[in-house]
Amino acid sequence: MTAKRDLKRRVRERQAKTGESYVTARRRVVAQATTTETTETHRVMDVVELLDVSDAAAELKLRCPVRMSPKLAERAGQPGVLARLRDVLVGTVGDPAMSLLREIALRAPATRRSRRTRNFEEVRQFFQRARAGLGGVTDDGSLLSFPVAGGDGIVVVLCKVWDRSLVLITLDEETLPPGARFAAEALADATMRTLFLIFDGKRHAVTKTEHVIGRSPSCDLRIKDGVISRKHAAVIRRIDTYYLKDLGSTAGIIYMGIRIDNKRIDEGDVFHLGEYELRFTFSATD
Repeated sequence: MTAKRDLKRRVRERQAKTGESYVTARRRVVAQATTTETTETHRVMDVVELLDVSDAAAELKLRCPVRMSPKLAERAGQPGVLARLRDVLVGTVGDPAMSLLREIALRAPATRRSRRTRNFEEVRQFFQRARAGLGGVTDDGSLLSFPVAGGDGIVVVLCKVWDRSLVLITLDEETLPPGARFAAEALADATMRTLFLIFDGKRHAVTKTEHVIGRSPSCDLRIKDGVISRKHAAVIRRIDTYYLKDLGSTAGIIYMGIRIDNKRIDEGDVFHLGEYELRFTFSATD
């Protein structure tokens, strides 16, 4: 039985016992497995997986990749959130602050606007307005908040521009203070160190939020070997930190002799995918 089929089986078993939705049950099963596999010498940090809702977004004429957190999808539903986002974008024609979002999501011509370096005070004021349910956008246009009706009341949505795509989460996502995660992402963009992956003697700069490694030609780093799964692993950026995550591969990821699901990448870390070695460094030179 493959890892993916085993995971699905365990999720269905939990659903039968608890009555939880598939998304919630899956998250709990993964979290439980992560806790079970954690040892005193190696702690695994869970990486939140976002739902790809690009197909549903395309039906509403949103022309860019869109990802949504499972929590937001549960509380407000994908259709309602996406429709509200479209209405906000369509209803702000002529607003220079919305130009970037409209350009990416609607392929609308960009409105000329002055570029500013975002500062902490601006981010703080943005989240104050968001918590008050007022909505709004940061001056550089990369971060938007808007309310939407959810099953348990009004849900405040945060929309972040990310690599010419959009990411949607709730204001209270994760265990951080409201908005802190996106605020940290926004402020970290300018100071983020470049991570380099060294494989087979060659240095690869990790420039995407999800850098996929595997046998498939579509992968960012391709390893042509049957031992390697088509999509074996991914380097994932979360705020100003990188993680290496197993994507349900057969051979897995080995770190210091232990098979892991995911781990934060530190300077000099070495991982093995089958017989292949991956080394990571933040140094621009060997």
